[in-house]
Amino acid sequence: MLVIAAGMAAGAAAGQGTAPNLQQQAEAALTNGQPTQAIALAQSMLAGNPDSYAAFFLTALAQSELGQFQQSAQSAGQAFRVARSPDEKVQAARLAASARFRLQQFTRAEWWLRRAANNARTDEDFDNIGREFQNIRRNNPLSIWVNFSAAPSDNINNGSEDDFFQLEGLPFIFDLPPDQRALSGIEFAGDVQLSYRISQGPRQQTNLGAYIYGRTFALSDEAQDSVPDLSGSDFALTLIDLSVTHERLIFDQLGPSSAALNFGKSHYSGEPLWNYWKVTLGQGFTVDDSSTFSLFASFQDQAAQLESQRDTEISEITGRYATSLANDDQLQFALTGRLNDTSDAETTYEEYQANIDYTISQPVFGANWSFNLGLGHINYDEFTLSLDGRQDNYVSLGGTVTFPDISYFGFSPSLSITAKRTESDVSQFTSSQVQGRLGIQSNF
Repeated sequence: MLVIAAGMAAGAAAGQGTAPNLQQQAEAALTNGQPTQAIALAQSMLAGNPDSYAAFFLTALAQSELGQFQQSAQSAGQAFRVARSPDEKVQAARLAASARFRLQQFTRAEWWLRRAANNARTDEDFDNIGREFQNIRRNNPLSIWVNFSAAPSDNINNGSEDDFFQLEGLPFIFDLPPDQRALSGIEFAGDVQLSYRISQGPRQQTNLGAYIYGRTFALSDEAQDSVPDLSGSDFALTLIDLSVTHERLIFDQLGPSSAALNFGKSHYSGEPLWNYWKVTLGQGFTVDDSSTFSLFASFQDQAAQLESQRDTEISEITGRYATSLANDDQLQFALTGRLNDTSDAETTYEEYQANIDYTISQPVFGANWSFNLGLGHINYDEFTLSLDGRQDNYVSLGGTVTFPDISYFGFSPSLSITAKRTESDVSQFTSSQVQGRLGIQSNF
């Protein structure tokens, strides 16, 4: 299919200053199964026009027919360099990707397809590129995800919405320090996630992973005036995580079983915060042809690196149900229970959380839409500022819209809006937050 399309593209390039008869002879040689002769004729074309797209393209096709994929990739790259139209660039980039794929240089093949997508002008081309990209991704042992976002917020530090608090049972009102009140500003965040498949079989797969996350803030003028001795970087967080994950189909009647081990460390405000390790076990279940259920249990041990923190053990269990509706929209429910256990009873708490995610399958007003609703409860049996512990209830509502018609190298901009409200019986921890997030998202 690619060869036919490529031949058509080469034919369309006949008017680029090359001798038409040489090009026709080269195309005929390819059609008749004579790739060596086609290369010789293409070289004659280059002698007359060193920037002949058709000559480079025909050379790349012929080299591919001969199994010379390294040379084919290079010739296709030269064709891309001299291409004069988006269609020519699409065809050359797809041919280069095909050659890199045959060389098992999967990541380079993916990059060439992103260059093709950047020049695609029709839905058919873009869909074909997407299918080719997914095929390469399935074969590529290395997966890379890169994200960046900027998120204006009226409460970057999850601070209190009030300027004061009152101790239970006492008639006194205390002013809150400015850094514990809601501060507005912009969050800048980015992360890189790598996964490398080291083993794969019909019933199992093992991956090594690395994850790097960082965020910092720029305070608004109003927030900076209230905390002149602080800057946005004082709230900055970085995280590095290394993992090994194994999935195996143990029971034919069930979904995959999984086990993961993570090691990581985090920094806050430039200072070491936690070192941790985490183990997670999971089991999938097939409900029907369009629905699955997954159950995950994890244990995490966090070693505090600051005197102000406590060593912490986190136990968590999550159940997740996902289904595809009759209109192909995606619906997911998740329930999570978490125990955050420390040596200090006043920093030990239980948390229960429910989330609903809904993704619309078809574009609406030319954009892709998804929505999220979250509900949660946190309970402290003991708390310094209360005689009866502390109870927080929170609700969050958010939506994300992605604009696939605005695409650059297969990435499109996205806009997320999230609102969160926390009600606490200790007034200091009652807070509200509205955040808008601008980011990028891969279309493949």
